[in-house]
Amino acid sequence: MDAQTLIDKKRAFAETYFPAPRVREVQIVRCVRAPTQRDVDLGRRVREVRMARGYTQERLAAELQITFQQVQKYENGSNRISATRLAEIAECLSVQISALLEDAPISGQRPAADYLTPSEKSLLRAWRGMSPKNRRSVADIVTSLTTTSAACGAIDSGEDER
Repeated sequence: MDAQTLIDKKRAFAETYFPAPRVREVQIVRCVRAPTQRDVDLGRRVREVRMARGYTQERLAAELQITFQQVQKYENGSNRISATRLAEIAECLSVQISALLEDAPISGQRPAADYLTPSEKSLLRAWRGMSPKNRRSVADIVTSLTTTSAACGAIDSGEDER
């Protein structure tokens, strides 16, 4: 008997009495869920409070030590906000957690942004982008203009110039 025949007989014996374990196919099922209305509402509320406080997504993300894309996902409701993360967001924005959970106005009032015209909102965004030194200078200029207008008897038409 040659060596190859002996190897083949040993292999046949091993396969007969010691069969190889059967490999089961495992199917990985990924559960994709759509955001619930509560997820969307909570994200919308986080966005409203963030904007009312003058935070950008980048600034909030930096304080939370996450990416701004994660903040975007929280705000559009595609990622759920855990209780711990909600507490961190509330702390960063200096509000109570309940302010994020309920649809009540911030500080018990209507958000100031609801009362502003587009040009006033633009002015406010520019103001927030200024350094404290420049803010003081602009405030002094505005104060002197309003004082001068009042002294000259100027009448405010109440209309916003566009």
